[in-house]
Amino acid sequence: HTITYMYTDGNGCTNSDMDEVEVFAPEATLTTPAPVCENAGDQVLGGGMPTGVEYTGDGVMDKENGLSYTFDPADVGDGIHEITYTFTDENGCSDAATVMIEVLEAPMVMFELDEDELCLDADPVILDTGSQGNNGVYSGSGVTGPDAVTGEYSFDPASVSSGAYTITYTFANASGCTNSASDEITVNPINTAGPPSSSPTLCINSPLTDITHTTTGATGIDPAIVLPMGVMASFDAGTNTITISGTPSESGTFNY
Repeated sequence: HTITYMYTDGNGCTNSDMDEVEVFAPEATLTTPAPVCENAGDQVLGGGMPTGVEYTGDGVMDKENGLSYTFDPADVGDGIHEITYTFTDENGCSDAATVMIEVLEAPMVMFELDEDELCLDADPVILDTGSQGNNGVYSGSGVTGPDAVTGEYSFDPASVSSGAYTITYTFANASGCTNSASDEITVNPINTAGPPSSSPTLCINSPLTDITHTTTGATGIDPAIVLPMGVMASFDAGTNTITISGTPSESGTFNY
């Protein structure tokens, strides 16, 4: 732009001078981001033009390099929020563009199994403790469903091996936002006890040569019944062995 200065003195004489001034007018633009679920995690901000400088607003964080910015929807919660992009050119002139971002509410989801332990040969269990029932999806090893008739999901311990398994319940609301909750179930191996090492006949008050049973899957035994007085049963977890020992003080036939 040209600026002219003109002066007239008291005698009516005039003179003038001109100079030019350059006006810089940067124009910042910012693309409106798509709606985001509040549990979607940090969103990398972009779309500001010309590229560079600064994003500001609630939930906006500088990644400590002055170049990368993120928006955390969980920090602000559901609703409409303002994000501003400011651009400053090499002449120190600035412009800003502001857009609105919509944060969609995420569903609250809860899930806790009724049983946290099952034996490997147990019947399948119905999964129905998710907070939104069969409107959600159950997933994980050993999980089947939904049933074509009832819509139910189930967990079948016989379809997996012994061990711990995580079952996850996921629900999506009308806005398309999802959330999930998980719980763990332990499948225990089938307990077995092998045949006795012997089935002795002995005299009353005579020491019994230990009778042993090798077990699989056992972690202990209940108190033994139908043993003669003076004879007891014990379990060694280190060797998975049941041992019958002692000196019988009563006579008879004992099937324990």
